[in-house]
Amino acid sequence: MKKIKQNRAVAFIDVLGFKNMISSYTASELGNKYKQATFCGLEKYKLNVDISNELSFFPELHKNQEDYCLSYMFSDSIILTSHDAREESCLKLLIFFFFFTRAMIIQGFPIRGAVSFGDMFADTQSSVFVGQALTEAYELEMKQEWIGVTIHDNLVKAFPKIFSNQKYLNLYCKFLFVKYSVPMKNGPIKDEYTVNWRFNIIS
Repeated sequence: MKKIKQNRAVAFIDVLGFKNMISSYTASELGNKYKQATFCGLEKYKLNVDISNELSFFPELHKNQEDYCLSYMFSDSIILTSHDAREESCLKLLIFFFFFTRAMIIQGFPIRGAVSFGDMFADTQSSVFVGQALTEAYELEMKQEWIGVTIHDNLVKAFPKIFSNQKYLNLYCKFLFVKYSVPMKNGPIKDEYTVNWRFNIIS
């Protein structure tokens, strides 16, 4: 049983446009289309899968080691959590989020999401996910008015080296996690760090 109660990075993801899709497809058609998209997003980008034509962010990790992060999906909502509170684990979740967002959008499923850092309990066997970090990620996701992913200030403050290019993959972090003027449903546009899913790293 995989149980975790500690600080960690947590992402909440909402797949947009599901109501419109339900009126355009049969349940079977939409289910198969969504299954294929989430497989590409959640299963393809695991450490034990060879992606020979794409950049290996963690070449020191070998097959059969732990995946980038934990994941749970219910209908059009998806939760990702890092394995622990280490900086490298949180970076793995952010990079996985980058790959996942790209894969879903390419498959025709736009998403909006947010990632936070803080206290979190996760029991993957019982599908129990509760904690301040999840609440903050959910609230930040709901505030946005766009297709994209915003990174909460608390994660930036917890791991400033990731965003100041002082550690890890300096060149790539500079382009993967960028400040952007994020449209909000209520209130002014806010300059936040975001996951730049448009960045093309395929050679």
